[in-house]
Amino acid sequence: MLRQDGTDWVASMGRLLDGFRPDVVHLHGLDRIGAEVLAVIRRLAPRARIVLTLHDYQTLCPNDG
Repeated sequence: MLRQDGTDWVASMGRLLDGFRPDVVHLHGLDRIGAEVLAVIRRLAPRARIVLTLHDYQTLCPNDG
C-alpha cells in the first residue's frame, strides 16, 4: 500500500517511472494506493498520460448497486 506518510515510496516510484519512461500510466482505482499518487506521477512523469479506471466495488458500489 502506498498510502503512508513517508517518502520512500515516492523515491521507489521515481526509479520505476524513470526506468520505464511510460507514455501512459494506468491505475486500477485508488482505494489501495491513495489519491496522492496522481500528483506524484504527474510530477515524476509529466509527459505521461494518466488513465484511471474506476471500477472498485468499495468506491462505486458499496450498497450492492
